[in-house]
Amino acid sequence: MRILYVEIPALAERFAGVRHALRTQAQALPRIALTPIQLGQFLAATAEQAADLIVAECAIAEFVDQFEQNRDAAVSILRREPDAWAKMDGASAAAALWYAALGEAPLVYVHDAEAVPSRVLELHLDNKRVSFVTRDEASAPAFLERALYRFDANVLPVRVLQRHTLRREGGQYVSGAVSPFLSEVMAECFEHDGITRAVFAECQAHYGAVSPVARTLCLLTRYARRMVTEHLEGAPVQLQCAIVPDAWWGDHRAEFRLLLEFQDNPPRLSLRELGILKKSAHCSDGASSLFIVSPDGVLRALVDVGAAHGGDAHSPATLAARQRVDVLTRRFPGFVVSTDCHGRVWVHSSQLQSPIVHLHETWNFDVTAGPVKALRDALENRGSERATIDRLVALIHTLSDERIGGFLLLHADPASLAVPLHATPLRGELQPHFRLPIDLNAVAPPVAVKLFSLDGCHSIDLQGRVRLLCQQLNPPSPGDDAHESGTKHTTARNAALAVREAIVVVISHDGPVTVFADGTKTTSTGRTGY
Repeated sequence: MRILYVEIPALAERFAGVRHALRTQAQALPRIALTPIQLGQFLAATAEQAADLIVAECAIAEFVDQFEQNRDAAVSILRREPDAWAKMDGASAAAALWYAALGEAPLVYVHDAEAVPSRVLELHLDNKRVSFVTRDEASAPAFLERALYRFDANVLPVRVLQRHTLRREGGQYVSGAVSPFLSEVMAECFEHDGITRAVFAECQAHYGAVSPVARTLCLLTRYARRMVTEHLEGAPVQLQCAIVPDAWWGDHRAEFRLLLEFQDNPPRLSLRELGILKKSAHCSDGASSLFIVSPDGVLRALVDVGAAHGGDAHSPATLAARQRVDVLTRRFPGFVVSTDCHGRVWVHSSQLQSPIVHLHETWNFDVTAGPVKALRDALENRGSERATIDRLVALIHTLSDERIGGFLLLHADPASLAVPLHATPLRGELQPHFRLPIDLNAVAPPVAVKLFSLDGCHSIDLQGRVRLLCQQLNPPSPGDDAHESGTKHTTARNAALAVREAIVVVISHDGPVTVFADGTKTTSTGRTGY
């Protein structure tokens, strides 16, 4: 990784400590070549070889004025015209490089203040390739290590405001002892406080340390995200990996059929070197086969996990993404990362309360977790058996995960609700031929999913028997101003108001689940009254 460090002669005394610290860091990191230059050398230095990162000294109080002074010359600077650069003096180097960095290497300004003035940040907002750090931050031991990680992760060196650390107290993991470098890496990757804390706790619990597992997980999820958005040659490729402790792999390696084993110079996760990863991924079906990754990011092997789980009838290949990940986390200690055909990336571990899912460019905990818990509680309070509850939850997960959608009503006597809810049957040509009730505990899950995908509301008793299919509900409206997201949700709320002992579940076609039960509406964002 080649880094150009642009020195400003007028600021030599103020930045002497930064220069010394960066030289020391670079000497300890063989993969980094740090080259100090002055503005007059910038064109020649970048003409010889492109820089991967530019670090420039900056008098922050003068920055905006310098920026404005160079605005007229911006095009000439961007075109790398020698005359434009010849007119610059050392004091204006920082602002000139702002324009030079457009379309070039990422640029980090090391400034001489405690905070970046708001007027500077307003300039910065339109250019995400440019970031600011203080002299102390640039002098910190992990500054260049962080830059190298970002280089491997193929991300820009932007400032991250979230900081999370971790220590263990009384058996619990609380804030305290993770390096700022790792906390910024995690914040950059997941952009979610709760996920960061959960991942740190899992790292400590399964691997005995946070570093380097958190770094490996971030690189692995970035690679998985790239895979679900790229069209690699050949058949669509899915990815499935487990980050397992080295000692565990040594003890359990013989339990698996090895499809590939990387022995001599095993590849290391790096988004800069994707060739071997792409080729290896084509050997995996992303379901019954799984990559073994070490905590420090080394690819160990590709193994057959279908046979390890008892044969084809129960292998991960026969399960949806959520169920596959659940099965694998019971088999492997630590993190399991998996993709699916809907472009999602799943991260799970045996001690996480729910999977972490990447969808629509956002990481979040499983959106069904809160509503499903509310459903479980409501059914348990009504005396439903555990097996029935588990079957209903699995069906709701499938309707959500596979983007099918659904509308369910659960009640001790669903047939008695036809009158108060003004229910009328849909699919009149088929209604007389349905063999009801249908025991959900007795039919294959795909059959139940297909039935629930039909239009209308499907009514189920507390023993898991479908009593009515494809009903159009027309419950009385309470006449209030409560706002729901659509007709189906409005109907579900009104039905729950009309029959207070009923549980009403709506599964949206884009995944979210809403549960109305006992006066409480539960969604992925929380609980409210209805």
